[in-house]
Amino acid sequence: MKLNEEKEKNRQFQNCYKFSSKDKLISIEITSYYQDIEDFHIIAKDTELFSNIEKILYKYYPEYEKTNNFFLYGGATIDRNKTLKENKIDGKSQIIIKTNDFE
Repeated sequence: MKLNEEKEKNRQFQNCYKFSSKDKLISIEITSYYQDIEDFHIIAKDTELFSNIEKILYKYYPEYEKTNNFFLYGGATIDRNKTLKENKIDGKSQIIIKTNDFE
């Protein structure tokens, strides 16, 4: 992803959410199983719901919004309704998005 696009994405995210010095920020990279998403990075608070990260991803890759997807981190499926911390996602995390081809 181009550097300017990444800066814009993080700026939009920071405008929506206020950060304090007590917040733990983590860097997340999302790639797709089919490798059509590469170098998608975002910085978020560990208390952020994963569903909000997913919404930002869909702004840049709208074709995934119309499919039934699941996300993997460390071999485990991510629960969209839990925070990054609750999903045990930590700094410099690589998450894989996969389309559920069986439905």
